[in-house]
Amino acid sequence: MVKLLYTVGQSQGQLTNNMPTKHQSSTGHRLGLNYFLFFLIPGLFLPWLPVFLKIKGFSPSEIGYLSSISSLCILIFPTLAGLLLKPGKLKRVYFLSLVVSLGGLLLLFTDWHFWEMSLVLLVFFGARSLGNPLLDSLSLSLISSEKLDYARVRLFGSLGFILATLGGAYLFDGTDNLFLIVSVICLLLSLPASLMLPQEARLSENTLQPRISDLMQARVGLLFLGIFCMNFSHGPYFSYFSIYMQEKCGLSSQQISWYWASAVFAEIIVMGFYMRIFGGKKPYLVLALSLALGSLRWILMGLWPHPVLIFILQTLHAFTFGTFHLSVLQMIREEVAPQSQTMAINLYASLGFGLSIMFGAQAGALVVESIGMSKMFVLSGLVPGLAAIVILLFYTRFRSQIMLEA
Repeated sequence: MVKLLYTVGQSQGQLTNNMPTKHQSSTGHRLGLNYFLFFLIPGLFLPWLPVFLKIKGFSPSEIGYLSSISSLCILIFPTLAGLLLKPGKLKRVYFLSLVVSLGGLLLLFTDWHFWEMSLVLLVFFGARSLGNPLLDSLSLSLISSEKLDYARVRLFGSLGFILATLGGAYLFDGTDNLFLIVSVICLLLSLPASLMLPQEARLSENTLQPRISDLMQARVGLLFLGIFCMNFSHGPYFSYFSIYMQEKCGLSSQQISWYWASAVFAEIIVMGFYMRIFGGKKPYLVLALSLALGSLRWILMGLWPHPVLIFILQTLHAFTFGTFHLSVLQMIREEVAPQSQTMAINLYASLGFGLSIMFGAQAGALVVESIGMSKMFVLSGLVPGLAAIVILLFYTRFRSQIMLEA
């Protein structure tokens, strides 16, 4: 399946019009397989970790804090790895991260108190947080030399996430052991697959040095304001959505899994047609639209917790992640000098998927027991809405530093 889908996708890829050679296809297959296996774990843990912790007896506020550990790890560990990791070590460090995360996962079979569980999840998520940037770094290093289409390779991660999300709903039969056993199997399969990864391409010795000053421009500041606000609003969603659907709508785990999956399906569709629909639009307008629709999504979810309405709202994930993510990358290319774009993308990963989601989850944990989940979602929806207004009002008032230098 991986071989067929990659070959078809590569023949339609945007980086080259040439059909892939056997060597290029083999590289794409191996990378696609590792993305698929890697994202099985997020597909299980992102929707179902709160349910797992609820079965373990943790309170709603404790669940919020424990769920936010993943974002804390994404903020810290990839940044440290980027500073300390030497070229040529990506495969080895990726394999070690899988081994350590397997050890942390095995510790979850034991019942722990809150602080002990915090340490166990810190080990598990700390190791897991290294995996995605390591795979991305390896893939991006091979794009030029192997003529790979990164979007086609990365697609298999989304497929793995969807399958795990749907399958995870059937793993809770009143206990938590089956959920953990399947997670262990997924990690065990990842170990031999990681040994088949290709070696990274050698970096050029004449690489320009990034400049922090390139990120200190007004338009770039507005971009990162949007990044923070959008992902902040996702913190309560990741921590409480599954529980919210159980308590407010009376849905089963199997039904909830389709709500998670529908969001990712919508994301894949809109990303596939992004350039056709939004290619001629100013990326800051697409960013503001995505923020506004994110605000609408959370506010309506909190005000009217009806199963049909929320299922429709889940399709807005196509904008709150799909168009949002692609418009961010477009704006980085337009507003940040070429030698500093990698630094900007790393900051986007740390701020967007680490700090802001962690703060959002922590904020949700602080208020959920006093005001309830419905009002929590309404309040979180105000954050991206305000960011959309600020960007629309002020973005065009600032001049592009890239244009001035040109």
